[in-house]
Amino acid sequence: MKFLMMKTNLIVIFLLVFNVSKSQNPYSLDQCIAIALKNSNVLYLTDLAHRESQVDVSRAKAFKLPSASAGVGHGLNFGRSIDPSTNGFINEQITRGGFSGNAYLPLWQANQLNNNLKSFQFAEEANRWSVKNEEANLKLRVTVAYMQILNYKELTTRAELQEGTTTDQVTRLRSLDAQGAIIPSQLTDLQGQYALDQLNTFSAKQEVKASKLALCQLMNIPYGETFDITDDSNLNIGIEGVNMTKLNDALSHHPMVKYRELEIKSAELGLAAAKAQQYPQLGISFNLGSNYSSAYRLNGEKVNYPKQLSNNINYSTLLSLNVPIIDGYRIKSQIKKSEIAIDRAKANTDLARNTIQQQVEEAKFLFDGAQQKYKLAESQVNSFQESFRIAETRFNNGTTNSTVEYILAKNNLARALNLLTTSKYEWVFRKKVLEFYSNIE
Repeated sequence: MKFLMMKTNLIVIFLLVFNVSKSQNPYSLDQCIAIALKNSNVLYLTDLAHRESQVDVSRAKAFKLPSASAGVGHGLNFGRSIDPSTNGFINEQITRGGFSGNAYLPLWQANQLNNNLKSFQFAEEANRWSVKNEEANLKLRVTVAYMQILNYKELTTRAELQEGTTTDQVTRLRSLDAQGAIIPSQLTDLQGQYALDQLNTFSAKQEVKASKLALCQLMNIPYGETFDITDDSNLNIGIEGVNMTKLNDALSHHPMVKYRELEIKSAELGLAAAKAQQYPQLGISFNLGSNYSSAYRLNGEKVNYPKQLSNNINYSTLLSLNVPIIDGYRIKSQIKKSEIAIDRAKANTDLARNTIQQQVEEAKFLFDGAQQKYKLAESQVNSFQESFRIAETRFNNGTTNSTVEYILAKNNLARALNLLTTSKYEWVFRKKVLEFYSNIE
């Protein structure tokens, strides 16, 4: 029994360790995007709208087919009723029943059914592009969040290095202060700098956690301290990979624009279908039936159920023409709403085109700005690195009695390095945006 309990405990511990280690596996960008696409509620709702439009297409196709129905019924009659044998009145309880069937085939409806079908087909295709648009937007948002984590992780590393450098100097000055070899304010000034470095490190770590939380929310998974992503140290910050020709043609292949353009076609065919209701509609119907009555007699004898049904079979066909005259303003109101739907679809298309055009122009502008900012930040880092090297050498050699020069040079270099890191990831992100618009299909 004791051995069994130990074995059970070992299995539980193994599973816990396995689950923890599994949860600690870092996610790549492709994995984050795949999970976000799978778990997105907004994308799921968009897909439901697409599936609903597919049902509309199937229903519109079915409307072109003949409609048919059949029925059967049986019951009791009490009191005064008709004797089917003599067509005279009788006053007794009888059993009655029968079956019926009918079918209707539309022959001409001013192309209403075809226009309705085409309208729903364009709406279904539009919703399919709407799904693609939501997928593309989600991929871009996940990429942004992913880059933010990498950015803040690198800033955290730099903050920790700055804190470590200050720690070494504080340790050195404490030793010198114990020997009375420095002015006490030098130590306190550097201790204040150390507190500032600690605050910067804490803030950077909090930003990492906040950016991880934002990514988890986009992926629609619970946030945990063990969540992490893979570190991509080979970031390409050039222009390579961006198809500038396709970028200039973004308006023609962006899913949002295609979605809106298809909405116009769907609305135009919806108007044609609404106008078709103003014209007469021609159709043909077929009817079949038979009946049974317990009161039926033939030569004074009862006729059984199967024979009555076979003897009483009746059928008919009817060619009908339905001419709309007064319909309570129903057709005209539908036409008016269809015209408004076209105007709305055109306005949405113009809005989508303008939005995409502005976004592409902004993406180009911001990419060029990020590129120049990164190069300037590189130049600034090179200058401040030399200034800090000189200040650190003078401070360590005791050629100056003030820590102000050292702290100023240190903080200038730290800010320049942080700006360089931020500029690098901004450049990468802006490139991702350009790739998004140039490669989207």
